[in-house]
Amino acid sequence: MAYVECKVWSFSDDIANNCKRRSKAMKEGHAQYYTVKSLIDTSSCKNFIRKSAKPPHHILKRVPNALEYLGALDLSIKYEGEDSLVSCHDEIFNDFVVVEEPKADLVLGLLWLRLRETKVDIGKSGITIYGIFVPFIENSCKVDN
Repeated sequence: MAYVECKVWSFSDDIANNCKRRSKAMKEGHAQYYTVKSLIDTSSCKNFIRKSAKPPHHILKRVPNALEYLGALDLSIKYEGEDSLVSCHDEIFNDFVVVEEPKADLVLGLLWLRLRETKVDIGKSGITIYGIFVPFIENSCKVDN
């Protein structure tokens, strides 16, 4: 299994629907975030988030067989020392099922990865999202000799 590090952001309602204003708030330090370990799971059609990792201000829906369901989640990765949003509030397939104990804080499924033009590069030990290389977290892929 391969993991990457990303941040889950929580923005105020007045900028929640404006990607440019959210990016500016991130750069200026006016937004709250949580750093999480994200599993890249090409075998899953759904995205999952650990209950303890979900932002407090997101609108949640109840669905069968899950604790809650997030309709949108703002995620960023670090690129050249700065955070870059890789998902926007209004994108399709940006939904996360909230569960107590998923395999990681976040599980990014196949549709999420595909929509972000993600390429897995085992040789370089990372993934590329929208042309930005993100290394796997060290020791996330252990090979037995």
